[in-house]
Order: sequence, then C-alpha cells, then structure tokens
Amino acid sequence: MKGREKALDSRNLIAFALAFSASLPSLNSTVAAQQYLFGRADFATGKTPVAVATADFNGDEKPDLAVVNAADNTVSILLGKPEGTFQPRQEYATASGLSIAVADFDRNGKLDLAVGGGDTISILRGNGDGTFQGHIDYPSAGGRSVVAGDFNGDGKIDLAAVGAVALSILMGNGDGTFQPHLDYTVHTEGTLSSAAVTADFNGDGKLDLAVANSCDCYRCSSLRSTSRTGSSTFRAQRHPPG
Repeated sequence: MKGREKALDSRNLIAFALAFSASLPSLNSTVAAQQYLFGRADFATGKTPVAVATADFNGDEKPDLAVVNAADNTVSILLGKPEGTFQPRQEYATASGLSIAVADFDRNGKLDLAVGGGDTISILRGNGDGTFQGHIDYPSAGGRSVVAGDFNGDGKIDLAAVGAVALSILMGNGDGTFQPHLDYTVHTEGTLSSAAVTADFNGDGKLDLAVANSCDCYRCSSLRSTSRTGSSTFRAQRHPPG
C-alpha cells in the first residue's frame, strides 16, 4: 500500500510540475484536450512548439495563445474559452520559427505577431477577430529572440531581433511595415547571443536592451539607448566587463 501511495505522490508532483512548464504537445502527441487531470490539460499545436505568447487576439477579454512551431514553420493560434480551455488551433505559415513578440504594429487597435527564426522576422497582422493575415518577411541578423518596443520615442513599435553574432533593430513605420535592420555586435569571441529583454534600466525614459550570451562566457550584454526621437542608437556594455 505504501508503494502505491508513493507512486501516486510522484504522479501528482510530475503533473504539478508539467502544469507550470508551458510545454505544449506536438501534432503527433496523444492529446486529451479540454480535460484537466491533476491540474494539467494538453492542447494540440503544430510540430515542435518552441515559444508561446499570450494576449487577447479577438477582443473577448479572454487570454488566447500563440505558439511558434519550429519543425513546420507555423504559428498556432488557440483562442481562449471561459472555463480556461482553448478552441482547436488555427495555424498560419511563417518563414521560420523560434521566437515571438506581440504588439500593435500598425496602430489600428488590433494585435499583430512578429515571429523570429533563422535570419528572418515574419509579421502577421491581426484582423481583431483572432485571425491573421499572411506573413510578410523582413531580413535580420537572426531570430533567436524577438522583442517589441518603441526604441526611438516616435510612438511607433519597433523590433529587436537576436542573432548568433549580432542584434538587429528594425524601426517601425507605424503601418505594420519596418525599415531595413541596423545591427549591433553584442557577443564576445566564442559566444552566441540567445535571448533579449527590453526595459528602461537607467531611468532616462528610453528603452534599453539586455542580451544573454550563451556558451561559456558567463556574460550578459546590455545596450543602453542613446536615441533621439525618430532615430535609434545603442551603446553596448558587457556584464561582467571583459
């Protein structure tokens, strides 16, 4: 009996951990959708989901999901339901897929998607009802991580995209299109940049960037904004220095 109780305890712990892991099953997985077991429910996506974002894509005040699928270069949209479950996925093609950012790029009050991967950023403009238009692609230094923000203070959303050896800034035009990328080197020899976040780190009212560098360098690079309205420039620093 004690052995059976121990097995049940282990099962509960595993289910609890998985419920908070944000791991989603691939298309080929066995899926028990719409049913929670030990606090976990699974919902089908495309193949090899690698990134997920949440927002209200259809204006019903319920959180929805956008899941980037690396193996088939798609993004799966799962619209939220009142009981905390999701409708069956709707899939949209992208050029490639590793990362995602959500923002209103064309300032029409409807959320859009930026999906990064390879050396391309795919823009999918939202229709406001949970559906999206076909992707329009922009070259970049990479798409390992993509973040959105107004980096030059002109009221238009811009993008920062992390590549293996550089970070690209794509200035937004405010109509859902973007200018050619400007690149900043942030890695050190023998490292690869892998992820980025944006915030005002020094309190000057301008968005800065922090980039994580993988491999064995134990460093994070920060890019402090020196932008003026209408233009975007950054000064790179490494932490710890070296």
